Amino acid sequence: MLGVLRKKADRVLDFWKGSFGYEYTIRNSFSEEISNRRKDSFVVILQDCCHIRNIIEIGSGSGMNMEALYQLGYSVVGVEPNRYAREGGIFNDGGIFNRFKNERKKTEWNVVDGDCYNIPYGDNTFDLVVKEVNPLKQGLKQN
Repeated sequence: MLGVLRKKADRVLDFWKGSFGYEYTIRNSFSEEISNRRKDSFVVILQDCCHIRNIIEIGSGSGMNMEALYQLGYSVVGVEPNRYAREGGIFNDGGIFNRFKNERKKTEWNVVDGDCYNIPYGDNTFDLVVKEVNPLKQGLKQN
């Protein structure tokens, strides 16, 4: 049974690594405005979580959640299987990830190749795992 589930997961992962992931990245390119709205939403979501410092986002895409969390003072790492998204190929300035990595300490902003089955970090490295979070779609609307 686990072998069948793993094969299905591998097909989904290949889907995201391929042209679908590329096109998704283009459709959902980084927006400073959206990142700022997400930042406001994360303030609400994380307001009672006082011991969180290190966050990992699985499937970091164009980096909007990572940027929002970084602006709130968290150390953030992204894991992204799609090379195009990971390298920020749609940006003329070298990509959101490359731009922010140059401005910040590598430990505060880093995107690595991987997926939820292949995370290149040890246990207890992070205080919070973020996966597919779009606070604006979760009913947390701004006033």
